[in-house]
Order: sequence, then C-alpha cells, then structure tokens
Amino acid sequence: MPKYRMVKKIPSCDVDEKLIAELENYIITKAGLICPDYLKIRENYKLVIYDSFGQEFFKSINDFKRTYFSNDIRLICLTLGLYSPKICLIEISFARILPLSEIEITCEDTTPRDTVNGVYSGVMDILSNYKNNNYLFHWHYGSNIGSVIAVLLAILFTVFSLQWILYNFSVGYKKPPILAVLFLSLIILYIINTAIFKPYTRFKTRLNESLSAWYRWFLLTFIAFCLSGTVFPIVVEYFRFLILRK
Repeated sequence: MPKYRMVKKIPSCDVDEKLIAELENYIITKAGLICPDYLKIRENYKLVIYDSFGQEFFKSINDFKRTYFSNDIRLICLTLGLYSPKICLIEISFARILPLSEIEITCEDTTPRDTVNGVYSGVMDILSNYKNNNYLFHWHYGSNIGSVIAVLLAILFTVFSLQWILYNFSVGYKKPPILAVLFLSLIILYIINTAIFKPYTRFKTRLNESLSAWYRWFLLTFIAFCLSGTVFPIVVEYFRFLILRK
C-alpha cells in the first residue's frame, strides 16, 4: 500500500491548554478513519512537555492539572503512532524557536497524499485561531543561507556603526552620528525581542504574561529614546541652520 510523508514548519502562535485539546480531538478523530479501534488510538497517543529539568508524559492534556506551563518550558510535542492496520504517524511540535516548531505526518492509505494534505489543512485551520506575529523576529531561521546572511549583515553593520561613532569622537566631534546610534538601537531591540519578549511560540506561563505587560513599557521607552536621540537632534540642527543663515 502506498505511503506518503510530509514535514512542514508551523506558524508562530500562542499555545495553551485549549489549543492542545483542540488538536488532540482533531488528531484522534482523523485517526479513527484509519483505525476504528478508539482504545488503540488512545493507547498510542501521548503528550510530552519538555522543560529545563526533564520531560512530563501525559495521555491527554486533561491530565495536566496546573493553570500555567512552567516558566522554563522548551517544547510541547503531540504524538500519535499507529502501525496497524495501516500506518498513521502524526507529530506536532511547539518550540520557542522556529527550527523545532514543525508538523510531521506519515500515512499509509490508498490515496496517502490526499489524506496527509487533508490532516495538515485541518491542523492549520485550528492553528490559524492562535497565530501571533512573533515570526517577524525569527525570519533568519528560515534557511541555513538566510541565517548566515543575517548574522554576517548584523556583524558588518554593527562594526561599521561602531567605527563610525569612534571616528567621530577621534576627530573631536562629540556627538555620535544619528544613523549609527539608531541602527545599533534597532539591532539591540531585535535581539532583546527574539531572546526575551517574542519567542516563536509563546506558551501560557506566568512569566510570559508578565513580559507581555512589561513589553508595552519597554517599547514606549525605546521609541522615546529613538526620538530623543535621532529626531529631536535633527530638528534642533535644522532650526539652528535656519537661524545661522539669517
């Protein structure tokens, strides 16, 4: 019997117990079309939560009795593995970084490609209700080439900006160049967002709820810093130029 396998990245999203429960119900329902034995399906399904201390294994998200996931959570993996009467393997992984956030589906059927694509579409429909925009801070993970280019460009422009600032001070100009300061500020903002405030997958934790509240103040402070360090000096210099010209 023909077999088809698909591995794709999943979108960045907010993960809580409700999302996990929806995915569990969908996976088990779809598996029932291949294997009518409900008990066998439940026996071969597991939910694994990874954190810095180890792994927790559950037969269902209903067995998870805490209000929040742990603050140091790293990965949540939903896995269903059936090998008879037909092969049906579904694994959905949610991680803080893009490379580990993916869905893998393998199916043995008379039309396995259609079956796998159908399951994938259903999962994407569920995830669409939980999407966030954090992927904007993880685009450099899209490919190995993209990662290398992003790192090289960041290093190049950072070194250039620092040399520009140091040169200005060396020739006696006491004010750092505005564009260099702005660029370095944006690089720092991007790094902080990627590492702290905007993980690819945002799990429901007490820490993430606190960070979401702090982020508004952090962003407002950063914008105020950029305005005071770039726009305001430009306006001052412009009016000074007008006055001197008169």
